[in-house]
Amino acid sequence: MITLLQRLTDNNPKNMDEQQEAEDQSEVLIADILLLLSSRPRSYHVENIPAINESIINYGVSDVFASDTPRLERNSIMRERIQTALQRFEPRLIQIEVFPGQAQGGISSFIIEADAFFGPVRYHLMWDDVISQFSLRN
Repeated sequence: MITLLQRLTDNNPKNMDEQQEAEDQSEVLIADILLLLSSRPRSYHVENIPAINESIINYGVSDVFASDTPRLERNSIMRERIQTALQRFEPRLIQIEVFPGQAQGGISSFIIEADAFFGPVRYHLMWDDVISQFSLRN
């Protein structure tokens, strides 16, 4: 099944040859998670307004921190933000847990464990704090 995000990001939607119904669902999920993590919320100060806070306007993960936030605290906050974003915007995952990994230089790692419709998943997520970019692998 083609997801909404796949359709929205398809550069050539009329080419039916590219749309494979039997595409590996794990790879589709990884691509969609990366799209979520690479997106940034439109409104940062809506924590107390649930209807807006949980809407598509707040799709993504904020990478904004006060300049004096220590590295360990930034990693803890980012772990919570990742878990919240996955719980809100990725309905194919349930029982989502995000664990801290190692931090080295400007790169932090996180482990994402969850149950997907095709079975349990475990992803190793890398976050480059300097350029605010995520990478994900199984």
